[in-house]
Amino acid sequence: MAAFGAPAQTHSTFRDIDEQIQRRFPGHPVYWAYSARGRGQKQPAQGEAPSNSVSEVLQTIARQGYKQTIVQALHLLPGKEFHQLVLECRKNPITCHPGMPVLYTPEDYQKLAACLAPSILGRPDKAILLIGHGTSHPSWVAYLGLESILRRRFGRRMFVGVIEKYPDSETIPTEIVAAGFQQVCIIPLLIATGMHYHRDIIGPAENSWLRRLQRQGLEVESIDQGLGLQPGFCNILLDHVEDALRQAEGQGFSASSNS
Repeated sequence: MAAFGAPAQTHSTFRDIDEQIQRRFPGHPVYWAYSARGRGQKQPAQGEAPSNSVSEVLQTIARQGYKQTIVQALHLLPGKEFHQLVLECRKNPITCHPGMPVLYTPEDYQKLAACLAPSILGRPDKAILLIGHGTSHPSWVAYLGLESILRRRFGRRMFVGVIEKYPDSETIPTEIVAAGFQQVCIIPLLIATGMHYHRDIIGPAENSWLRRLQRQGLEVESIDQGLGLQPGFCNILLDHVEDALRQAEGQGFSASSNS
């Protein structure tokens, strides 16, 4: 399980994911690693020491006699960090089978919409704003695709923005007001609500999403819970683990130490 940029606030999320993956795949040992931004953070789940990178964990697994492993990315989109993870896997002395990021197929987007449905339908009079991290990778268009899918299912009150790059906070607050809403609910489009959520989304700085929305006269509610703790969300992630495992088993993968 390759996590990315996991500060201390994400412990409960990754513990929950760890428990669910071990229940679903009881015959396979589970290891956790962090890519660059998550180095040095406390390790919440079974596996290697908290400071271990993906390469370090893969080397440890290889020394234990394993010849193949599933490397499941805890990324929302197949962006720059995911492609860096794939390249890192290719440099290590063990055959890696990458699990795809959360939003990879059209079905993944529909599954995410289903997970969010209780939070959205429970606030029928509010605009709903999902805020993700953002990326300079061409996968940035996925945010607009998600907005389109959510609007088809829940109506025009759905908005999707990001912390970095586009679609940013410059125009969306005014769009929400122009659509006739006085209240908005923020749903973090992040697997865990760590530093970016507390600083860039609901933080006190004048350029945070919260402040920009409030300056437009909007009453703001924010759900202090990442996607990883939304009921049913982890199944999307574990479905990708299962897909990677199925492909790997065609190449002789098993849970035994000499496979």
